[in-house]
Amino acid sequence: MNQKEVLEFDGFRVERESFLGGDCYGVVTSCKKDEKGVSYHLEVEFDISTAKFHFSKCYVHEVVPCQELSAGGKLKVMAYLIVKAASAYVTEKAAAQKMSLEKLKVLYREDEVVMGEVLASEKADGLTIEESFFLYILAQNWANGDEFSWACGGVEEEWVSLVEEARKMKI
Repeated sequence: MNQKEVLEFDGFRVERESFLGGDCYGVVTSCKKDEKGVSYHLEVEFDISTAKFHFSKCYVHEVVPCQELSAGGKLKVMAYLIVKAASAYVTEKAAAQKMSLEKLKVLYREDEVVMGEVLASEKADGLTIEESFFLYILAQNWANGDEFSWACGGVEEEWVSLVEEARKMKI
């Protein structure tokens, strides 16, 4: 964490922050002692999908809701988390690369399952439905030699190789 960006609020200092993936960004603060002299730290999480904040007071063996922050302290950490979560979300989305046949080949080689299972478990990020369809055809053809054809036409039916059509798309 960049030292210039360290947030302090209500006597706490952000020690660690993390994008927990998908829908949550959180911070962990430095320790303080409560009225009984027992050390604790705060964990504040922002759930992006519900736009809700969770403030927790974390002792060694217990986590309880945190109620004692000032309104200004809460607002300060909430604004900080929104900015950090938005930045992390945009960065993660930009870093996500389009699914490709090369990526599927790597996944297939790393795992001991059939290509159909690899395809069923992966998202086709960055692809249109048509591109996903043709990528499926290319992957199955590469892994298993499967052929896919489309019968088009009326009386004089013509068979079109969907594998060849997929290769033309350069997915």
